Amino acid sequence: MSLQPILRRSLAVPVANGTKSFVLPCKKIVFEYCETWGSNRGMREFLANGPIVSFAQRYPGVEMVVQRVDNRHPHLRAVYVNGRDKVICVRSLPPPSIGAKLQLLLDSSGSKITTLKRPKVESSNESVRGIWSAFHDEANQTTLRRKA
Repeated sequence: MSLQPILRRSLAVPVANGTKSFVLPCKKIVFEYCETWGSNRGMREFLANGPIVSFAQRYPGVEMVVQRVDNRHPHLRAVYVNGRDKVICVRSLPPPSIGAKLQLLLDSSGSKITTLKRPKVESSNESVRGIWSAFHDEANQTTLRRKA
């Protein structure tokens, strides 16, 4: 009997939504702010007065990171499970509006915005005729030859 090490990665359970569990699509929120710029006043009040603590207690599965960035406008950056991220500039917004933007990021799925008017046609098979091009059209080629 040979002994093989058990890797930590092999013990991990893949995260997925199912009938008995729900995984929030947002896994990380980054608060970027500057100490000196006036446009960051609302973000500094939001971080100092404690609404961020109530959001962190309400969403324990989301990592909240406060990052100080010099000479920039404040941003909320959300990182999602599908690998995408969304950034919202909260320049000169009061703390309640920043809380609304944070809730918007937490409720978002992280997927791209798609139009619902016309559904996008996707096929797993290639086109039978191929891709049409004006340069490969026989009728067009004969008219081009006659003009020359």
